[in-house]
Order: sequence, then C-alpha cells, then structure tokens
Amino acid sequence: MASITKRKSKYSVVYTYHDEHGEKKQKWETWGTLKEAKKRKAEIEFQQSNDTFIPPTMKTVSDLLYEFVETYGVNKWALSTYTSKKGLIDNYVNPYIGDWNLADATPRAIDEYYKKLLSVKSKAGFNQPDKESTILAQNIREIHKVLRCAFNQAVKWQYIARNPV
Repeated sequence: MASITKRKSKYSVVYTYHDEHGEKKQKWETWGTLKEAKKRKAEIEFQQSNDTFIPPTMKTVSDLLYEFVETYGVNKWALSTYTSKKGLIDNYVNPYIGDWNLADATPRAIDEYYKKLLSVKSKAGFNQPDKESTILAQNIREIHKVLRCAFNQAVKWQYIARNPV
C-alpha cells in the first residue's frame, strides 16, 4: 500500500517494497501536484497487486550502457561492431543522457534527445580531419538501435518495467 503525504508545497508518495536481497525498504517519491501524486500512488498499488512492480533503482543510463556493453556486447558483437557501438555510446549518448536515472528515460525524453542530436556537431573519427557537419541520420539510427537493444535488455534484467525507446 502507498500513501500520500503533504510536505510544504509538494506531495510525497510513500510506499514499501522488498529489494533484491529480500529486505524491506521504504521509498519517498516527491511530486509537484496532488494530481501527479495520486496518479503515481494508483500506479504503484496496481503494479504491486499484479506482482509487476519493479523496485526503483538509482542506476543511470550510463551505468546501464556500461553493463550492457560488458555483458552483452562483448559476447555478441564482433570487434569492429564493438568498437563502433562503444564509440557511439561514448561520443553521443553518455555526454547527453548518460547521467539520467533510468526512471527519467521516457519516450518523450528520448524523442527530445534525438531532436537535440540533429544539431550536434559530428565527432572526427580515427585519421579523419575535424568535420564541421552535424551528425548523420544513419548515425542516429545506429544510436537508436543500440539504445533499443540496451533498454530491451534492461527490461529483461528487471531494471525497468518497459522500454522507452
């Protein structure tokens, strides 16, 4: 069960859950309006009643991508694929959305990230002079493929409930 508590001008949803070690934990999530807090409370109670609730983690997108590359990429990708995907992550993903919490990665936020990428100057490659052009659409498609695959894996690892990409 969850409850809503008013704290100054904001509202907090308070609930308990069991972490991966079976220990009981309490979580406070703060929302700006009562409407948002009620929506989140209903969502938590629905997920807990259906046993689909995934406890919150403080993992960032960067942490997920590092773990994804080290466990999935090393075993599944050829060396050249590994190098190119790691370069895309290091140059175009981590500097922009790497510090996001996984819970902050919503479909809307991802769309804004793609829109922002359209105006980003491309990075110079190995033995290539500096370019003054923006990132190519095909590179954004490759970034999308990597993010989609990584977030699908995050769903399988039960870090998040659904893939925002």
